[in-house]
Amino acid sequence: MELKMEVYSPALELLGILEGCRSLVYEEKAFSSGSFTLESLITPEILSLIKPDRIIWFREGAAGIVELIQQQESREGPYITVKGSLLTGILGRRILWGRYDLKGTAAECMARLVDDSCIHPTRGDGPARVLPGLKMAEPQPAGDGVPALRAQKTGGTLLEALEELGEAGATAFGVEFSPKEPELRFWTRAGVDRTAGQTQRDPVLFSTELDDVLEAEYSCSSAGYRNVALVAGEGEGPDRIYLTAAEPGGEAAGFSRRELWVDARDLQRGEEGSEDRLTPEEYAEVLLTRGGEKLAENPLAESFQATVRTVDPTYRLGRDFLLGDRITVEDRRLGIRADAVATAVRYGISREGESQELTLGYGQPTIYEKLSRKADR
Repeated sequence: MELKMEVYSPALELLGILEGCRSLVYEEKAFSSGSFTLESLITPEILSLIKPDRIIWFREGAAGIVELIQQQESREGPYITVKGSLLTGILGRRILWGRYDLKGTAAECMARLVDDSCIHPTRGDGPARVLPGLKMAEPQPAGDGVPALRAQKTGGTLLEALEELGEAGATAFGVEFSPKEPELRFWTRAGVDRTAGQTQRDPVLFSTELDDVLEAEYSCSSAGYRNVALVAGEGEGPDRIYLTAAEPGGEAAGFSRRELWVDARDLQRGEEGSEDRLTPEEYAEVLLTRGGEKLAENPLAESFQATVRTVDPTYRLGRDFLLGDRITVEDRRLGIRADAVATAVRYGISREGESQELTLGYGQPTIYEKLSRKADR
């Protein structure tokens, strides 16, 4: 298929059209920034358009930032390889300027951080921190019974904080480019249950029996798995605050118990007597959120990668389900049937056609499902 893409400046001005590229591979992720790789024979037009920090708009909803340019000689002639992150990666260029006490749904907390770091900055160098053209997309429905969380974030990049909140709250996020305006839009969306066992909406079942799965690979690793966290907050010696977070319903005892130490001394209640000082109950929520985030970083790592049919598929990404949704996958050849979160999709586009590979993460519990709470001084 023909590859034709538009190139924009960091100020979102159209600079030209890329044509005749050899291949494009890009991966979108539900809870992080994806990446892309573009290859083309070198032409004067290519060299004039491809510069660091320029934006390549692949197609509706997908665009990347040029970060690496490599030029090489081959038997077919000189060619260029261009790599970079998808637009969401631009959020990694901002840090959290100080401490943020957050309360609300994951989407609300993420929106506050993005607005205060990139759109209407109130800290640091103010106007210099604004990302040109970035706006908030229209809020999406909250999702299936998404509760509020309380968290405290200090330092680190904005993207890292969003990744932690997104995974903890089962909320996908990203930055999309709309060339019509032109503008960048930060969006969030809580994952939806579309598994075969629920009855509220049409289920999504990827199965080898339906010829939707062309190739598949399953992996399971318990090497880094942890199911109980001891979270140590503020205080010294006997006055230090400790709380435990554990997976409910799991076998967190004996041989199956896998413990994790979490030093959360950076999480503070605030100055004594100040209006924004956290109550003991509020501080416990903050510590347990941190514990849940760290447990989420050390899961029983199960994943299923599937190359799916793109011609007349039974279920289509973007139409029947979205990244971050929970769906059902079945491969009788591998003996697998399970509910899984659609965490990433990898597109491969060349003159020969297009391929699509889904990555599904099994039963990744949200922070609200993971924590059994016990406070101990």
